[in-house]
Amino acid sequence: MKKILGFAMLSVALVACGGNKNEQDTAADSARIADSIAQVEAAAAADVERFVGTYTGLIPAADAEGFDVKLVLNADRTFALEEVAKGGKEDGSGSTNSGAFTISGDTVSLAREGEVSPLRLVLNATADSLQYDGVQDEKMAPFYVLAKQK
Repeated sequence: MKKILGFAMLSVALVACGGNKNEQDTAADSARIADSIAQVEAAAAADVERFVGTYTGLIPAADAEGFDVKLVLNADRTFALEEVAKGGKEDGSGSTNSGAFTISGDTVSLAREGEVSPLRLVLNATADSLQYDGVQDEKMAPFYVLAKQK
């Protein structure tokens, strides 16, 4: 979204500095700018579509089998995250969270309510799963994956 706004402001500035253009030139410039903005918005929408869907997985836990996780990413850049403990003392207890997400390259960041830093997940090359970013133990990293449901 920041890219779109920056591009739009740059385009307006270029048109404003156009000098002594006639109305036809100004209209043509405006049409080109509108077309460019539409292309940028279409590319941003296509970028979101790569991520949209439902992802599930069992994420490891220290004192239980793990957490059943369900993440839904919507086209309007909102998400719903549900985590339910499986096994152990907390079996069946869980939490839900929702909010907005942002995209940077192949990384989606979830702004969770009450959390200081966002949860970051990285889309894999085949776009069929998300892996938790920043898992400290490299041996455990492959277990921090949510598979995209078909």
